[in-house]
Amino acid sequence: SAKALAYALTADVMRRINADEGGGLAEGEEAQTAAAQARDFWAYVHATLWAGNALDHWATRSVIELKRRSREDMTSLGAPHAYVSWLSADEALGLLQLGDWRGCAERLRVALGSTPGPMGDASARLTAALLSCWQGRQTEAEAHLARAEELFAEQSGFLAFEFDAVRAELAVAAGDTERAFNAALIGVSFKGEPPTLVERLIPLAARAAADQAQMLRDRGKDPSPAVARLRDLQRGYPTIVSNEGFLGPDFQIQMQAMQAWYEAELLRGHRDPAAATAWQRAARAFAEGGLAWDEAHAWWRTAEALVKDHTARDAAAAALRRA
Repeated sequence: SAKALAYALTADVMRRINADEGGGLAEGEEAQTAAAQARDFWAYVHATLWAGNALDHWATRSVIELKRRSREDMTSLGAPHAYVSWLSADEALGLLQLGDWRGCAERLRVALGSTPGPMGDASARLTAALLSCWQGRQTEAEAHLARAEELFAEQSGFLAFEFDAVRAELAVAAGDTERAFNAALIGVSFKGEPPTLVERLIPLAARAAADQAQMLRDRGKDPSPAVARLRDLQRGYPTIVSNEGFLGPDFQIQMQAMQAWYEAELLRGHRDPAAATAWQRAARAFAEGGLAWDEAHAWWRTAEALVKDHTARDAAAAALRRA
């Protein structure tokens, strides 16, 4: 039975990943072939996603390319758009993390170009919310998030979707530090497997608390409550929370960059003079991991930290130009 084989092979890929055995890509691709033969397109998407997990993290070129080929194959096989849209939305999120916002927008147009079904629609809306937020269109971002929440009743508990990370990103961009901090901590309170974008949650919580401390200082108020919150966060989470199921080399580099971001936010919140060096380290780590949006943000923070020192104005200008 091609259908039974597709699910059995994909289950074996899942077992390999959870047991840290390595491999699984060949089995995942074989499962795709069996699913196509059975014309079971849910099984095909299921096999594609787990083949990608066996290859590396979803925000890497190799996995995005696997999903692109698989989406095109499904289209040629005449798969319903609901399945095509789901993979297209997955591609869009990966491309967004890498800074390819044009490619991201193109994949979102594919996903939303016809009736996408609840999975593809919710996934595309969450990515569209991030894209709008990072490009400065906050009202549009909030509308996309609201539509995703309307579409999908199970939110924080459905770990394949990144509801909490998107909520935290949008809240911190809006200056709502309390909402951002709480959303991030809800996201790391999962049971079992971590949610999508879990690696961003602790750095976002630190960013929210550091922003809160800065706002209090700017208003001439006592920043100690926000600073204490940062200390508590560091005690509870000395390192970021990540999905240990991904062992690929690109993923490991990206997680090191996320840890560097977290450390830089902690120093910024404490007004530590070492913050400039920490932000430089984070920017270079993001560049190595290919995370262009985060690299730009880190170089901007580097410039912000350096410009306070009149002897480092040239270095600040260079960091700002790079951002």
